[in-house]
Order: sequence, then structure tokens, then C-alpha cells
Amino acid sequence: MILLDSIPVSNPREVARRVAEMVPVEHHHRQALESAVYELCLNVQQWAGAPGRVSVEKDESHIILTVQDAGSGIPATMKKTFPDLTNEEAVAKALSRGGTSSGSEWRGFGLPSAVDLSPRGFDFYLETGDVAVWARRGKLIFAYKSGGAVTGTKIQIIHPLPPRP
Repeated sequence: MILLDSIPVSNPREVARRVAEMVPVEHHHRQALESAVYELCLNVQQWAGAPGRVSVEKDESHIILTVQDAGSGIPATMKKTFPDLTNEEAVAKALSRGGTSSGSEWRGFGLPSAVDLSPRGFDFYLETGDVAVWARRGKLIFAYKSGGAVTGTKIQIIHPLPPRP
């Protein structure tokens, strides 16, 4: 794995632009990717209460974008407003369009915009607390992590590289 870049989320618009330029995709997919990374960076700034970073790595066949923070995690954040939710329900609510920990129906674009990349050929992976979620071709798969709770939230957007000639 080769690290191409590691960027603090301090300027979401600039981070999103830089990251999107590194992924070899068609223009309309690049715009969706840039929007998703921007929204994820805003999420870190607004909800994590801890610094976050975006890293871009490359192996022989994929580019992996990782947005990670060391905050309290999605379940803990969502349970401030929705205390009766299980960890899985809290993550599912956060992944739904408009699902925010504030209860506001006018936000909640970050995680759904990243999941919405999966029908475009990207894979989405989220790890927070004791919950892990994969999205592939538009389908969400929930799992509990056997290794215990994760501090903060880790989101990966994975895209295959074009085949080499």
C-alpha cells in the first residue's frame, strides 16, 4: 500500500477537491465523490469533537480514501438525541438521508452521499463503535465487530483502478 496523501479536515472544500483529483473516474462520478468527501469532512468538524484526517492510499488495483476521526463515534453521538436506539439502529439512522444526531431534517447528507457512491462502482466501508457496515452496488450489509468497540469513526471509499494495458 502506498500513501499518496494525508490531509487534515480543516478545509473541507480543499480536501474534497484534492482527493477527487487523485481518483481516476469520469467527470460526473468525480463530482459525486468530491461532494461526498466534502460532506464527510463537515461531519468530522461538526460532530467528532476531535481532529480528523483524510488519507489516500493506492495498491495494485484500488485507490482507498479513508476519513477517520477519534471522536466518540456515531452511536454515542446519535444517542444524545435518540437514547433508545441500539448501536446498529443509531448507525442506520445516520446512514439514512436526513438522519442527523440533532434531529434536523435539513442535514444528514454526509454519510448518505458516501453510500450513494456504491452504485457508481465505489465500495463504502464504515466502522464505528462495535458496528461495521459495507455498501456495495447500493446494498448495505451490517455486521458487529468481534474485536470490540472502535474509538471514533473510520470511513473508507474504495475504487478500483483501471486495468493496466
